[in-house]
This record gives sequence, C-alpha cells and structure tokens, in this order.
Amino acid sequence: MPDPQPDWWVQARDNWEEFYGSDRLDLLEAEMEAMVPELEKLTGRSFDRAAFTRYLERINEQEAIMDEATSVVAEAPRLPIRISEQIPNVMIPQWHRGSDWALSHSRAFLEEVKGRVARDEAVCENERIRMMWIGAGLWFDTGFYTRFEESHGAVFAWSMYLPFAGDGYIRALNDRPMRSLAARVSAINEQLHQPPWVNSWMVEQARRFRIDVALMLVPEHDRFGGYGSFFARNALEAAGVRVIEVHSDMVDQRDWDGDAITARVSEVLDEVAARKSVPAD
Repeated sequence: MPDPQPDWWVQARDNWEEFYGSDRLDLLEAEMEAMVPELEKLTGRSFDRAAFTRYLERINEQEAIMDEATSVVAEAPRLPIRISEQIPNVMIPQWHRGSDWALSHSRAFLEEVKGRVARDEAVCENERIRMMWIGAGLWFDTGFYTRFEESHGAVFAWSMYLPFAGDGYIRALNDRPMRSLAARVSAINEQLHQPPWVNSWMVEQARRFRIDVALMLVPEHDRFGGYGSFFARNALEAAGVRVIEVHSDMVDQRDWDGDAITARVSEVLDEVAARKSVPAD
C-alpha cells in the first residue's frame, strides 16, 4: 500500500475501499470471482449470491459479539477470563464463522464473560500486574499463562485472538459483498505482522487493556510471523510497556526452557511490582 495509515482498525470496518485502495481490491475480487465458475463445475452446484450475502452478514454479527466481549474483558476491573480460555472459545467458532453453532456459541461466551464480571469473579483475586502475549499461542504449554498469578498477582490479560475478531474481521458489506470479503482478507497478515499496522495496534491494545508487561514471541522458524517484532517492541517500550522477547517456536518445544523463561519474567515482574508500589508524587 502506498500510504498505510496506522489506525487500520478504525478505518477498515466501513471505509475499506478508500483505505485499502481500489487496485488491491480489484485484483483480489477478480481472483475470487474467477473461482466461482470453477467451483460450480467442480461441485455441480450454483453459487447463491443471496445466501452468500446473508452468510457475510452473519459473520459480521458473530464478530460484533466477540467485539463486545473484548470490551467487557478490557473494561473489567479485574481479568474475568484467562487467555487460555479465550483462545478456544474464540477460535473454534472462528473457523465455523457464520454458522448457527458459531453464533450460538459466541453469544453464550459473551454472556458467560458478562456474568463473571457482574459477579465480580476474577482469575486472580490479588491482581496487580497485567501482561499481554504477542504472537501465536504457546500451544505446547498453555499453562504458562497462569504461572505468575500466585507469585506476582500477574495475569495475561491479552492475546490477539479475541480483539482481532472485531478489528480484523468486521467489514461492512457496502452493497458489494464479494468486495467486502476481499477487503477483509487482503491485508490480514500485514495488519498482524508488518509496520506500521502491527506496532500501532499493539500500542492501542496495550492502552486499552492497561498492560504493564508484554511477552513477545519471536518465532525462530517463521520469519513472516516475526516480521514486525522489533517495530512493535520499540513502540510498546516508548509507550511505557516493558517488553520481554521470547525467541522460540509456538509448536516446537525443543528450544523452550520453561524454567529459564519463568526466571526472566519473574525478574521483570519484581521490578514492575516495586515501581508500582512507589507512591506517586
């Protein structure tokens, strides 16, 4: 993009034609339209454009539910749900998005989160420090996300999966459903991985979720996944967030030293706790 404005999460929901640019959308929409007759021949079925429009409307409805859940979690006085619970309840419906089951599950998830906040439930009664996990989930050790609750009152309040549901997927149809789908997918990886988009979104999310410390997974074997890591780190540090880089892989635990990483994080949390305990002038 010739002029990638940083606040993509604001502009892309409705103003996607101007924001992403017609050249990019022309190309992707044409590619998808070219698939339609090929898929019709392959399946022996006709493409139902009215049903396609209804499907995209249901996807927007589902993502709006998750968007509301994001606000509930972000605004809660204490964290009501761990990210290890958020991730499966967001991402499994995400891969079924627009279906009856996905919408039903998303509504149930939102009501569960609202209920926990209303009942003043928290994953850590003595919450003092809030952290964010940047990057793909640590799939082989999701228990790591609870490791610092008892020792430091530190909770992982943020991962990309819940807030990206609204920011990354909601796209107004603007009477052009196929083109709105092109707008959703045309820059999805750039927004998550490349500057200026990734760093501006990380800072906005850190502010929104009141983050003190960010753990940033820098994948050793997935360079695209770590493309904007240094930009995001610098932006977060400039915004007052402590950043700990974790050079590892999200699915390969051979280079993962849990004890060493726990010690590194604990040291930083000790410093943050000491700083937060000093009375303000």
